[in-house]
Amino acid sequence: MTYALHMLRAWRTNTMTSFTASAASLWKTLQAGFSKRLTRPRSLLLRESLSLGERRFAAVIECDGQRFLIGGGKESVQLIACLPPIAKNATKETE
Repeated sequence: MTYALHMLRAWRTNTMTSFTASAASLWKTLQAGFSKRLTRPRSLLLRESLSLGERRFAAVIECDGQRFLIGGGKESVQLIACLPPIAKNATKETE
């Protein structure tokens, strides 16, 4: 085997090993970023929505602990009312 061929094979092996390690590192970084994104608390939540027909809706949204009743149609969204916050230790009524 010639020296050039030997060097070419060594370069290819080192390149593939380096590429594999880089790809694995990138994959771990991406997974960590996505899992953080999925588990972080959201500041805007859709609590409930109701279709009113003909592309109209009513919805209760929560943003930073405040609740709002909004309504919308084909071309607009309007704030209908600011709602009182729900107590954190409120329990559901039992029948």
